[in-house]
Amino acid sequence: MKSFITEKNMVILGMLCALIGGSAYGASQFMFKQVFKQNIDPLVAVSYALLSGTIILMILNLKSLKKPEKQIPKEAYIYCIIAGICASGGLGFSALALNIAPVVVVSPIFALVPLVTLSLTVIFLKATDQVTKKIWIGATLVVVGVIFIGFGSYQ
Repeated sequence: MKSFITEKNMVILGMLCALIGGSAYGASQFMFKQVFKQNIDPLVAVSYALLSGTIILMILNLKSLKKPEKQIPKEAYIYCIIAGICASGGLGFSALALNIAPVVVVSPIFALVPLVTLSLTVIFLKATDQVTKKIWIGATLVVVGVIFIGFGSYQ
């Protein structure tokens, strides 16, 4: 019997997780816009959002968090901290942008994420992740398309 855990299935699972993650992030932008209609400070809203997300993740990972040294090598902690700072900064600036501009204008600009990720991958992850010319072209087309949609929908 062939094992279900193949490289192809892992890629499909990764794409599915990315789709769910992107959908959740898109929904969060809509939720933030609803919050800002109540004249709530954007950074306060982000703080509550991050706190609630942290609590949920801690509950889901309670078993693993009991012995974190087995889960994360000591040298990886710095990357976790930097990732957290980048994610919270990104969410904070996203919230500020959503508070001062229409969501149809701001949201497509977040489509720059793939280009930033691909650029950092080329610089730091050459050995593990290969970024081909087709990937660059595809990512660029997606970003340009989403930006055109965003600007085209705002009159």
